[in-house]
Amino acid sequence: MLGTLNLSFYIILGILTILLSSFVAFTFSRYHELRQHPSGLLVSLSICEVIMAYHSIIFALDSSRYIKWIKIEQTFDLLGLDSLNSAGFLCGINQILLSASTIACICYNIAICLDLIITLYNPLIPGSVRKKWYHGLTASSVIYFTVYANYENKFIYACTSNRWNRLEIMNSGSVNILLLVYLTIGMTSIIYSACRFANGLKLDSHANKYYLIRHVLYVMIFTLCWTGPAVSYLMRKYGKDDAIGSEVVDSIAIATTSASGFFLGILRLSDPVVWSRVKRLTSFDSSMEKISEDAWTQPVSVIVQGKLNCELTRCIFEGIHSAFIQMKESKQEEDSYFATKKYSTKEIKKIKRDTEAMNVWGVRDSKLNGMILDVYASDIFTNIVNITGFSLDDLIESLNPDNNQNNEVNQSAGKSGSFFLFTRDKKFAIKTIKKKEKQIMMKFLRAYHQHLSEYPKSLLCKIFGIYTLKIPGVTAIYIMLMQNLLYMIKPNSIYDIKGSTKGRTAKKNGVFTSPLKDLDFIANQEHLLLTLDDIDVFKNQLLADVKLLRMNRLMDYSMLIATSDGYENAEKPQHSIYSLNREKVYTMGIIDFLTEYGYMKSIEKNFSTLRYGRLSKGASVANPSRYSGRFVNFILSVVIPIVRRNSSYIIED
Repeated sequence: MLGTLNLSFYIILGILTILLSSFVAFTFSRYHELRQHPSGLLVSLSICEVIMAYHSIIFALDSSRYIKWIKIEQTFDLLGLDSLNSAGFLCGINQILLSASTIACICYNIAICLDLIITLYNPLIPGSVRKKWYHGLTASSVIYFTVYANYENKFIYACTSNRWNRLEIMNSGSVNILLLVYLTIGMTSIIYSACRFANGLKLDSHANKYYLIRHVLYVMIFTLCWTGPAVSYLMRKYGKDDAIGSEVVDSIAIATTSASGFFLGILRLSDPVVWSRVKRLTSFDSSMEKISEDAWTQPVSVIVQGKLNCELTRCIFEGIHSAFIQMKESKQEEDSYFATKKYSTKEIKKIKRDTEAMNVWGVRDSKLNGMILDVYASDIFTNIVNITGFSLDDLIESLNPDNNQNNEVNQSAGKSGSFFLFTRDKKFAIKTIKKKEKQIMMKFLRAYHQHLSEYPKSLLCKIFGIYTLKIPGVTAIYIMLMQNLLYMIKPNSIYDIKGSTKGRTAKKNGVFTSPLKDLDFIANQEHLLLTLDDIDVFKNQLLADVKLLRMNRLMDYSMLIATSDGYENAEKPQHSIYSLNREKVYTMGIIDFLTEYGYMKSIEKNFSTLRYGRLSKGASVANPSRYSGRFVNFILSVVIPIVRRNSSYIIED
């Protein structure tokens, strides 16, 4: 058994950690804005702290006595296990859960520090993508280090806590390896952010300074709390375990690790915004003033969602705008658009910016007086602009940075988490894409260009450029310029239709978000009423477009459908059709077609089949042939009902 002092530390501080971390997890789960990335990581972290503290208390109390006290071993009599074996088995489970929760706590703290670095390096990396990586890496670390630690621990079935297994959580040094990683990343996040701000990164928000101070405190508290186990481990490893101070070190280590969740919980709740939500949560007064948005609402993103994103978007507009001006000034070769080399060209354009503009990124270097824009297949995309009825003058005017100051950056609600930026006149949209999507588009460009040349009124979303933007101090950003399908209309409803019925609804927690999806279209009993001539034209174009996508092994695309009462001016936008009674206008276009059916999609399809069985036919992922057939069938049987639902609609080659 542990000494009375150590046992008191374990129990009292462990109980305080359980209570406070549970309250933190509940508070953050209660409010949607606190669940968003990256503050949503604190929910997982707090739950891990509760598990760690609970199993630490069990271990300290002597697992065998605790098991007998709650009589849990009696339930194993039904399995034919005697009390000794069942107690040993339960002790082993406790040791494993204690190790796993401890490792998870450290990993989530590493993720919080790493996210600050990533955010300052590129604020347009989607939070949904980061969150998946953080959870995945944490799970992998937990599995590896837990198995490693418990394999090395010869006392995994030992139920009695004593001097030699007092700090089982740090055995074999596995936890200390993660602590060293945390210390490295935590200090790097502090130094990197401090250097960025000291070297010119200026953001107009008091919350920025306030958050950075809080982040420094967070790293310092966590580091101090976990220094004890590391020192204890090193003393034992190098044969100084019998030294006079070893007992004192062990007591400190037990106290600080047991209290780490408690101290960090106080820091989390002390934030004014979180505290205002706590007061609202514990108050029955519904007349309380609206909660402000600041600090821990999005603890890292708050630093960049304001001024930094505005500066980044200005860089994007300046880069593309300058590129089109240079294209207009350069003389193009006539009748050369279909030359093979034109589809793979890359022009490197240097865009100059004044010193003050560059300093906003926290990069002060006399040699860095601008940014670099890689422009791909400019002649081909210029021709696509002309095909669709626009001109370079239209693009130059819409993309003028002076006309697009302080534009909002909107994040996609889809899986990609891409960011959208619209020109102030709403004619064009700029979307951040992945490197893989850029590669797919360049591979698809020849077929896409030739298809638009043959079908100028194609339903496919019109893409006017692919670029890689390189700004000093920020990672490379891949962007795509395209037509805004909803230009000149005020939609009453917007649908994103994939032809899939598995989970395809925009209803979450009883609330609908935009755009609506396939199941919502069916539930609302929507259908588009068109003249026979319009139906014939639409059907033929739909089949031609989908055939092109299928031939190029593309899938996961959507039909964007918007209904409105009319146009904002006399000019009729592309992709729009009057309803049969001419009281409504339907705007339609095929979007998000840059997903190739490769190995990963094949694996996802097989997993969907194993998970849902026959129901997997309605899942979103499918091979290009099946996806295209299901997509067309849904459009022509539900959206524009001219064929029987689920009929075997064959798209001829």
